[in-house]
Amino acid sequence: MFGYKELIPALKNGCCTVININEKEYQLFEAEQFQITDTGCSGVLGNVLAFELNTRTLKSGTLVKLSFSSINDQKVRVGEIKLLCWKEQKTKMKPERCVFGFCDTLLDQFVHKANSNDGKHKTVPMSLVYDLTEKESFFAAQYTFDKNKFEFDMEFDPLDSSLKSLICRIPDSGYSAGNEKTTTDWLFIRNPDQKKPYDILCSWGDMVKEHYQIKLPEKIVAGFITGLLVSPKAEISTSQIRRQLASPAVEPLKKLGMNYLWISLDNIKKTLPGNWLYPNEKKFPDGLVNFLKEVESQGITPGFWIGFFQMCEGTEDFDKVKDFLIRKEDDKLSSRGEWSWEASLINGKFPAQYSLDPGKNESADYLKKVFSTYKDWGIRYHMVDFLETGLYEKDDLKTGYDREAYIKFMRKIKDYCHPETQLLAATGASLSLIGAVQTSRIGLDYGEGRPLEKFYPSYPATYVINGSFGSMGSPNRNAVNNLAMWAFAHDRFFQCNCNMMTVDKPIPLNEAIISATLFGISPSPVFFGDDMDRMSPDRLALIKKVLPRCHGMPEPVDLFSRFDGEEDFLRTFVLKIEKPWATWYVCAVFNLNDSYRKLDWNYESLNLDSSVKYRMYDFWNETYCGVFAGQKTIEIPANSAAVFRFEEVKGHPWILSTDIHVRQGDAELEQIQWDPETGTLSGTAKRTAGEQGNIFIIADDSFIPENANRGLMVSKTAIDMSIIIKKTIKFTQDSEKWSIHFEK
Repeated sequence: MFGYKELIPALKNGCCTVININEKEYQLFEAEQFQITDTGCSGVLGNVLAFELNTRTLKSGTLVKLSFSSINDQKVRVGEIKLLCWKEQKTKMKPERCVFGFCDTLLDQFVHKANSNDGKHKTVPMSLVYDLTEKESFFAAQYTFDKNKFEFDMEFDPLDSSLKSLICRIPDSGYSAGNEKTTTDWLFIRNPDQKKPYDILCSWGDMVKEHYQIKLPEKIVAGFITGLLVSPKAEISTSQIRRQLASPAVEPLKKLGMNYLWISLDNIKKTLPGNWLYPNEKKFPDGLVNFLKEVESQGITPGFWIGFFQMCEGTEDFDKVKDFLIRKEDDKLSSRGEWSWEASLINGKFPAQYSLDPGKNESADYLKKVFSTYKDWGIRYHMVDFLETGLYEKDDLKTGYDREAYIKFMRKIKDYCHPETQLLAATGASLSLIGAVQTSRIGLDYGEGRPLEKFYPSYPATYVINGSFGSMGSPNRNAVNNLAMWAFAHDRFFQCNCNMMTVDKPIPLNEAIISATLFGISPSPVFFGDDMDRMSPDRLALIKKVLPRCHGMPEPVDLFSRFDGEEDFLRTFVLKIEKPWATWYVCAVFNLNDSYRKLDWNYESLNLDSSVKYRMYDFWNETYCGVFAGQKTIEIPANSAAVFRFEEVKGHPWILSTDIHVRQGDAELEQIQWDPETGTLSGTAKRTAGEQGNIFIIADDSFIPENANRGLMVSKTAIDMSIIIKKTIKFTQDSEKWSIHFEK
């Protein structure tokens, strides 16, 4: 696609790269002393800048980078670099193409038809174009993330979707090159093939992970928080946390893996960023450090929010750090706006906000002290927020090339923490944070709210419901679609984090089920925003259906076949679950429209084996749907989520589903076996003592369970005359063996 065979030689010969020097553009092949090398080309541009373009051939494609330095110790302003400029030769074909519209952001992102938006598309930090007719992809992407953030501009002919222009640019950072060699990050251009586009993204993620030798934690964090909707005027933090930890409702959740506490803002004096080492005595009157020890003694791991670049005027350490805050070229402090979250007005204004300079050693020394102190306090989790405040703006005094100082600085932070500490990137999340954080937000403030205050009539003041956009002012659409768009990054760049699950009444039931489906189907870390001591039992039960947290990211199977998500939002995910005793698929469907939708499913649309027939079960409606044999039309109600389980039809009694966990067996079933000699289906169920749940078993009607009236509910379905059995498990201990004997 796109004349790849011609592209690589042209690139090596300097015909595809443009660099801005002292506000003038140069193409590499125009250079003085231009020469072709074994790996690319070299020369001198404008008599002031020497360059080398280097390529490296891999089995799966080609790597490209540009190096440059000034001549005779001159300071040369290097502006925008167009590392790749290309266009397609017109063909007689009229292809149908789509563009993976990923922009490395928490805002809404979609896959678009190539000829939409007048054919103009911008993506970051990769370009993935998929030809729906030829089933072939073009893929180019950033391979290293040490200095730059690659942006791709694409323009297609709206009439025939041919490529008029593709540019991989490194934006102008106002860099002044010296005589030391400066090198861009590597660009990877993949050999065209017919691999599925989602698999191409995953393969690229595997390459990047291997390059950085990333080891991500096995643990998926689950916890609760302080202060989501409980006003500090009604109850201080210590009281709220103690009440929850003493609640009978919370103890089972702890045993199911909810063993983290996240304190956001409440811990810092006056809730002002910059007071990182100064506890909030009003909210923790018994002493914050003492209280953290009290929490740990109950088996809970504490965590803090921190926007560690941020320093507000009026904080205790502001004057101490003033000399190593980011400054403009005129030596004045570079403003990062005002801080208004829970802050008091000072002389009619919110406190001014500035940022630590990532290029200054003193900044690192200061944060080493902060995080070392937190380590001693027992903190093992941090949401690190507002990270983009640490990036240089164009007119700032800079250290290093482009984002170089920032990325080096970000990767230092984990070394100041305890080895078990997990860092979650929030605002400012980016694929470039690989190696810096263990987990990253992939959407807006899903599930969040704030106690109602006079400054905030809506979010972030309180939890907003009954909107077509979903709850809390942060769309369900954003959360669901960004899970689809970022899915390839999970366990490659970091763990993908959907944020928070908040489901208690008066949140509508359909929205609560959407949230439970999102966190049940995904491997996202999760914090629960509800007051679990006081919540409705049926909504508390929804929380239990996503615990414990399970590994495995579902594939967004319709990502490259559905392009109207901004107007008509449907999204389907399929998760393959493999156990030593069985393989099944859990399918989640989200219809976030104001009217019902029909879906026509076949094997290909669900990534199922076309040689297999599957038992199909509807989890939320608790109903058997019959045998799926390649064709099925389903109806999904408005603003709702549905979850289905598919497992191969057996010739004997077998598991149909459970009502214990959204994944229906991944967390709560083990060692399931059928003994044909004795006609016995048996297994072990896992939960926590005191809990109860049901396992559903299905068989054709030639199998009759013995003693059906002794603890078993047995029905026959008119769909195909199969018998369906409910086996209730009452957990007197964390593991319970069970068995059912059948006559035939």
